[in-house]
Amino acid sequence: MEPATLKSQGHSAHVRMEMRLNGHVLPIAQMAPGFVVMKNPIDHPPADAEVFLRIDESESSWRVHLVEGISTERRKTMVTTVPPLRFDREVAG
Repeated sequence: MEPATLKSQGHSAHVRMEMRLNGHVLPIAQMAPGFVVMKNPIDHPPADAEVFLRIDESESSWRVHLVEGISTERRKTMVTTVPPLRFDREVAG
């Protein structure tokens, strides 16, 4: 018997990661819980920002807080997730 020939139909996902911060769009090299690694860090004090992740045609975003800000001295930037805004309705009674 001859071995079966396997045809690979591999797929390389198109991944885009970026941070939007006060008018800046900063590319992200790597993400993990609690930190991001910036491709080209800038100097910026602690602030809230938004992280965007796109994998092929699927996109998601979430708000983060830059715990120590961003520094050109280090590419790893500590972040915490900011909870979504919540709008409570008061019920008249």
